[in-house]
Amino acid sequence: RYTRFLEQFYPEVRVVNLAVGGYGTHHLLPDGTPVAPGRPQPDPEHNITKALTYRPDVIVLNLPSNDASQSYGADEQMANFETITQAAEAAGALLWVTTTQPRNFEKHQIAIQ
Repeated sequence: RYTRFLEQFYPEVRVVNLAVGGYGTHHLLPDGTPVAPGRPQPDPEHNITKALTYRPDVIVLNLPSNDASQSYGADEQMANFETITQAAEAAGALLWVTTTQPRNFEKHQIAIQ
């Protein structure tokens, strides 16, 4: 839908979707980023490093609740977002981060989200 919407205004647009259901911020960290034990490793086929190989003007980052579902703290998530943002900025790409989405969570997970 998003591609069709954009094509109305920018016929030359190319949208590449690297999304994987269930992924969180750790998966999207740049190649080689160290992560804490027990956390997911960056996925070189779906992370910011891969996204930047397409030389994008804009990257839309949609990670609405999976980190909170794993009870990863807000500070940890924000540090990951900052690392991803720095990679995008260094490559000259704009990064748009979407907001959270409602989900049936425990109280502590709602607080994280």
